[in-house]
Amino acid sequence: MASVERPLPAHFSLVAEWFSGTHAYGDLVPGVSWRHQGFVAVVGYRISNASGSATDGLVLEVGSGFRLW
Repeated sequence: MASVERPLPAHFSLVAEWFSGTHAYGDLVPGVSWRHQGFVAVVGYRISNASGSATDGLVLEVGSGFRLW
């Protein structure tokens, strides 16, 4: 597994995650993330490592966090 993140202006970042292997979770997901006041939204595109795979597609993630101390 490998991951990179490149900050951009206005709370945005370019992101990419890669999981090795040709199994169901083996893929490359390049995209953009947005963070603001504890919330994060990510939009990316999943490119499967298995050739000819029909599991490529859009990835949408939304999350929030909080500080304990």
